[in-house]
Amino acid sequence: MHVPNADNALLPGMYAQVELTSARADPPLLVPSDAMMMRDNGAQVAVVGPGNILHIRKIQVGRDYGDRLEVVGGLQEGDMIVGNPGDEAREGLRIEPAR
Repeated sequence: MHVPNADNALLPGMYAQVELTSARADPPLLVPSDAMMMRDNGAQVAVVGPGNILHIRKIQVGRDYGDRLEVVGGLQEGDMIVGNPGDEAREGLRIEPAR
């Protein structure tokens, strides 16, 4: 990558984090990586359903961006997921979501 530096503001040894984005016709869902649970059935997330009941849902993961995961199957836009659900998350558990 070429970055103009006419005023010498960038010095040797400096670095930056860059995120390159592009428009996609059908962008994937992104979820925080700590929302994913790895269990016997593979990658899963805890989804809050009607009545604040947890449902454990299997997902298909696309790209791993470190702090975020691309989910290419198993979730729909608008699903409420649990961030960092922990080992106690199980199917049918009633919870009180914090908003």
